[in-house]
Amino acid sequence: SAGSTTTKRFLNATEFLRRVAQLRFLLPNGSSRARSQERRGRVWRFESQSTSDLRDQVGSRKQLLRGRKERNKRPRCVTPPPTRGATMARLTKCVLALAVLGSVFCASEASSKQFNIVREIARDTPDNVMLEILGEVQMPFNRSAPNLMDLDLLSDFHREFSFMQDIGSEFDDANTFEATSVPFVAAIENAYIEGENGLVWDVEGNIYHEKNMFFERTSPNPMPTEVTANAIFQATKKTHYPLLATTIQRYGHMYYHFVVETLPKLVLLKEAGLPEGTKILMWGEPYEQKFLDILGIPKEAVVKYDPLKVYTADVLYFPTPTPRITPARESLEMTREVFLGAEEVLPEAERDLIIYCTRRDASTRSVANEAELLERIAAEFPNEKVVVYDNIDDVSALVDLFKRAKVIIGPHGAGLSHMLFAAPGTHILEFQFMRDPPMMFWHLAAALNQDYWLLPVPNAWWMQKEMEIPTEEVVDILSTMLQGETSSESC
Repeated sequence: SAGSTTTKRFLNATEFLRRVAQLRFLLPNGSSRARSQERRGRVWRFESQSTSDLRDQVGSRKQLLRGRKERNKRPRCVTPPPTRGATMARLTKCVLALAVLGSVFCASEASSKQFNIVREIARDTPDNVMLEILGEVQMPFNRSAPNLMDLDLLSDFHREFSFMQDIGSEFDDANTFEATSVPFVAAIENAYIEGENGLVWDVEGNIYHEKNMFFERTSPNPMPTEVTANAIFQATKKTHYPLLATTIQRYGHMYYHFVVETLPKLVLLKEAGLPEGTKILMWGEPYEQKFLDILGIPKEAVVKYDPLKVYTADVLYFPTPTPRITPARESLEMTREVFLGAEEVLPEAERDLIIYCTRRDASTRSVANEAELLERIAAEFPNEKVVVYDNIDDVSALVDLFKRAKVIIGPHGAGLSHMLFAAPGTHILEFQFMRDPPMMFWHLAAALNQDYWLLPVPNAWWMQKEMEIPTEEVVDILSTMLQGETSSESC
C-alpha cells in the first residue's frame, strides 16, 4: 500500500542516516571520542534498575575514577599521531562505506517503484504500441555436436564448452536451440533508450525486457537509471528525435555481433518500411555504412549511439532482438536473402575455394606459425585453390568471395562471421581457444546447415596475443573434409 511504501522509505532513510553517522568513528579525530562514548554507554545504563543497583553502579563509577587518577600518576606511553597514510586509509574507508550505503539506499528506493515489465511484446502488447508482424514464428532446431578428432574432448571440456551456451557432453546429444521469437517491428510512443544494453522503456511505465534482448545467463536485466513517475519524459535531460529506430544491443559495436546480430534487425526495419525522416541508432563503427549502402540506408539517417546519453522519441521503432551469439535460423536466412539476392547458392562446381581467415594484423589470437601452416596446406593439397582473406571493403566483393567457399578456416575471430554468406554444406574449421570458448561459430554453422569442425588450442584464451597451431592436425582435418567431398561427388 502507499502508506507501507512511505513507511518503508522513511525507515530506509533513517537507517541510511544512522549508518552514515556511525562512520564518523572511522575518522582519526573521532576514534577516541567514539571509544569514550562507548565506555560511558557501558557504565551508565539505568533502564529497569533498582535503587540499590543504581547505588552499586555509582560506587563502581567512583572506583573507576579513582583508578584513572592512579593510572594518571604513572609514566604514560604517548601514542604517536596517525600518519598521513593511515589518515587517508581511514578516509578512503569512510568514502567507500558511504558509497555502498548510498547504493543500497537508492536501490531500495528504486525497487519500491512499480513498473510494467514487458517480456513478450507480441503477446502482451501495451496500449501505446503498434505492432507489425513480419513473418512466421521462429522454430527450434537441433545442433549436432562439434566435429573433433578426439571425441573425448566433449566430456573432458564440457564445462568450458558450456560457458556461454549449454552444449551436451555426448556426441549424439540434440543441443536444441530454443531461444525463438516472432519477427516484428514495434512502434512505441514516447519512448526512451539508454545504456550499453540499449534498454527501451516508455512514459507509461513499460520497461521492455523482451526475451533475447539481454544476456541473462551472466547478468541481470537492466533498469532505467532515473526512475520516477510519468513526468520523467519531460524532465529528463535527453537527446530527442520525433522518429527514431534502434538497433542497439550490447557488444553491437564488435564486428561479429554487427554482422550476425545487428544486420537481421536492420533487415526487419527495412522490411517494415520506416517513415521518411526516421533516424536509426547505430554504434557508428566505420565498417557499418558499407553494409547500410546495400540496404539503401543513407549516412544522414544514422545517429551514432552514446551509451552515456538518454535518447527519447515521439515514436521509437523497436525490432525483434537477436539472441547474443545465437541468432535464430530464420533471421539469418532473411539476411542472406537480402545480401545474396536471387543467386543465393552457387552450383557446387563453382564453390572451389579454401578460404583462410588471417588475423596477422590483429592484436589478439593471431597464428604464430601461420606462414608455415599455409605452406603446408599448399603442399598437401596442390589441386586446391587457397585464398587468404584479410579485409575487403567492398561488401559485394566480400559476399561473392564467401559464396565460392568450399572450406573456411581460421582462428576464432571476426573473419569467420562471413560464413553467413557461404552455402549450406560448407566446411568450417575454427582454431578455438579453450579457456571459456563462446562457441558462436558452432551455433552459426548449425543454423546455416554447415559442417563445423573444431581444433582446440589448449591454454589459449580470448585476449591471447598469439596461438601456436598444430599443422599436422589441420592437415588431418582438411583431409577428412575433402575426402568426404570426393566420396559425395563419386556418388
